[in-house]
Amino acid sequence: MPVKKRLSNKEIQQFIDEMLDFAETQEIPTLAGLCYKKRITKEELLHIAKKYNAIQQGLKMFYLIQEDKIVQGASKQKLNPAFGIFSLKQKPFFWEDKADVKGNIKFPQVVVERRKKKEAKKRPKP
Repeated sequence: MPVKKRLSNKEIQQFIDEMLDFAETQEIPTLAGLCYKKRITKEELLHIAKKYNAIQQGLKMFYLIQEDKIVQGASKQKLNPAFGIFSLKQKPFFWEDKADVKGNIKFPQVVVERRKKKEAKKRPKP
């Protein structure tokens, strides 16, 4: 559906409804699958989304549905977990594997005392 003319509000809403219906009915909705169904390229879809804020918001909802289906599928082992992790690290999700530790790590006193006892046992007695 190349955009040559300005879309009416009704056409915009129909476009969004078709996009979200597609996302909800697919096991793993993809942008490529959506574009194939609509007979447009990804570039055309992104151009339309830039031009119409409502379609851009609909595309964000599409991505939310896609993310949810990948997470649910991987967590319920309907999808290979490695596929789920790899998919979620790509655009538009950008999930990361990173430690979220800031500053010095302070061990509880029990752990510190246990460590001291172990070290004392290892030291040879004079």
